[in-house]
Amino acid sequence: MKLIKHLPSTGKNVEEKKFSLPHFLSDEDFSSLRHDAVSVADRADAFIRDLQKELDTVRAQADAAAITDQQTCSLLEQKYLSHLQFRNADAPAPVLPRPPPLRARPKAPALFANH
Repeated sequence: MKLIKHLPSTGKNVEEKKFSLPHFLSDEDFSSLRHDAVSVADRADAFIRDLQKELDTVRAQADAAAITDQQTCSLLEQKYLSHLQFRNADAPAPVLPRPPPLRARPKAPALFANH
């Protein structure tokens, strides 16, 4: 339902939208049950329970989607790291400069002479 509201300060018409909640009881049912408050309350309670179940379902679906997203992200990270390791394994080994040759130490005959 649309309502048009005139704002005198600006001289403009502004469109407002009026939202209504869904009714848990049709007008026809309300006419027949309006003197039976217990039945009306029971219908309202049943409607609220159904809404709660629907809300729980939507929350569970959102949680499942979040878990799936986290698992997908983790899998992509693992694939990326595996790719990097594979790419690095194929790269040629770096050529390191050779260390200078070790000089042989002269034997110490004095140390072995006593034994």
